[in-house]
Amino acid sequence: MRGFKSPLFAGVVLALATTAAQAQPYPPRPPPPHYWHQGDYYRGHQHIVHHWRRYHLPPPAPGTVWVQDGPNFLLLSPGGFIVRVWAP
Repeated sequence: MRGFKSPLFAGVVLALATTAAQAQPYPPRPPPPHYWHQGDYYRGHQHIVHHWRRYHLPPPAPGTVWVQDGPNFLLLSPGGFIVRVWAP
């Protein structure tokens, strides 16, 4: 009878240990910030800034639009390439 309890106890301890090891007490880290450069291709969400004067941005050239990506403002060409990066 003594040999039966020992493997059962070891199995329960092993099952509890593997469950505890899989738990993640902290949420995953956010991705690092992306640094945009002139000429990069932008495929993110296009939150077009129509009121560019409110953010003290220069007027966009014809055919270009200001897009806000986080704290940065990007001036995009019609093809999606970055013409200018404006970081506060």
